[in-house]
Amino acid sequence: MNTLRKYAVTGLMLSAIVGLAACNSQKSGPAETAGQGLEDAARTAGSAVGDAAEKTGQVIGDAADKTGQVIGDAADKTRQAISDTTITSKIKAGILAESGLSVTEIHVETTNGAVTLTGTVKSKADSDKAASIARSADGVKGVDNRLQVNANG
Repeated sequence: MNTLRKYAVTGLMLSAIVGLAACNSQKSGPAETAGQGLEDAARTAGSAVGDAAEKTGQVIGDAADKTGQVIGDAADKTRQAISDTTITSKIKAGILAESGLSVTEIHVETTNGAVTLTGTVKSKADSDKAASIARSADGVKGVDNRLQVNANG
């Protein structure tokens, strides 16, 4: 808004200067000629102020659009991070509740809804059970089961 005021004040000052110059150049002659000079100067200044206001409005609009986009992107990333954390927590709770599975031996990582299971389990059945728990959690887009069966089980 400060920039718009500067352009408006500059335009008005320009009008006054041009108008006074038009009056001074009319040492002799009808008042209409001097009035016409003032009118022309005011029209020119008004046009300049209008152009400046339009440019200022465009700059402000562009800045607002960019700011909105940055905020929207940040909100999307935050929502995804919260969603991934929620998915991981649900899977770990499911593993903890399942007899025979150890939440300390099975690591869960979620990125954009894709879950990766790593660590060790006692049997192929335990590996399948952990993967099934992961697949059943809301928001899971896929499960990469990298669990290793511990031969010493």
